[in-house]
Amino acid sequence: MHIIISRFSAIGDVAMTIPVVYGLAQANPSYRFTMLTKRGMTRIFVNPPRNLEVIGLDFKGNPLSDYRTLADAVDAVKDKGDGNDGRYFVDLHDVMRSRLLSLVCLLRGYKTLRFDKARKAKRDIIRHSSKAPREVSSNFIRYAAPFARIHGIKPAAAFRSVFPDGKGDKTLFEHLTGHRHKGERWIGIAPFAAHEGKIYPPELMKQVIDLLAAKSDTRIYLFGGGRREAEILGGWAADHGNVISLAGSGLSLEAELSLMSHLDLMVTMDSANMHFASLVGTPTLSIWGATSPVTGFAPYQSPDSPRPNEYIQVDGLECRPCSVFGDKPCRIGGYPCLHRIQPSAVVSRIMELCPPANP
Repeated sequence: MHIIISRFSAIGDVAMTIPVVYGLAQANPSYRFTMLTKRGMTRIFVNPPRNLEVIGLDFKGNPLSDYRTLADAVDAVKDKGDGNDGRYFVDLHDVMRSRLLSLVCLLRGYKTLRFDKARKAKRDIIRHSSKAPREVSSNFIRYAAPFARIHGIKPAAAFRSVFPDGKGDKTLFEHLTGHRHKGERWIGIAPFAAHEGKIYPPELMKQVIDLLAAKSDTRIYLFGGGRREAEILGGWAADHGNVISLAGSGLSLEAELSLMSHLDLMVTMDSANMHFASLVGTPTLSIWGATSPVTGFAPYQSPDSPRPNEYIQVDGLECRPCSVFGDKPCRIGGYPCLHRIQPSAVVSRIMELCPPANP
């Protein structure tokens, strides 16, 4: 049996495929799985199961060249020994490019399946339609659904972490962090996201960090990327001896994931870092503004996580959620969904979830 799977973007959505894809590969060791994604996304797939091949593709941006790229990729991986009943393509993206891939696979004898993106339900939720469901089922549930239609396949095994032992290799990051002191609380903070509607105001997040840094038993690690983010995080870290910025540190994604696996808590926006933390079994406290967990993008909950993932959001605002992805301008101006969250409330919640370690 050969199963080709596709999800090309965005990075958080690609990360959300991992619990399902790894779990399926582990539960079906005699099956061969091929994950097709963009080249820059392959680094997310840390320690894949032996029967999972992850291939990154470069796209030129026009349908004809994209079709050729996809056709070449399928021709390179298909097992000519499989009969037609043993070949499936599962589209976990449902966009033009993945539909092109579906056509490529169909012409090569693959049965094609597509996940339900729940577009209408999400649209009804953000429009606050009377027909809107209370929430959309999790992406993880909807990613797994098309595989259940493959005859003979076993359900995905419970996913716990991309690291077989649950914790990543300390040697990948200890040159930057040093050793952990006994009784020390380690908290990660990823204060940025792709869109303004998902970012807790930086001036308020700075207050959160100042309040946390005042606690001598706490070490704070700031996650981010890009020059502007590195400048901001570096400035915040410079004010405190127990705050370390990882932006621009040169750590690989695997090293950052390894560090995340050793944290007591990861504080994030609705962002890729929220999903990265969930891939290593670290509890998350995520701050939601224009978007909402009810649209299906809540982080994965590991069976071994010491506590459930938690959310901070302003309840009672009739305007939220106003966007599925956070890319729409605020309808009333000023993003009250984010500005009304007090830094002291964020810190209190962190302390509830992450009490001092026993010395």
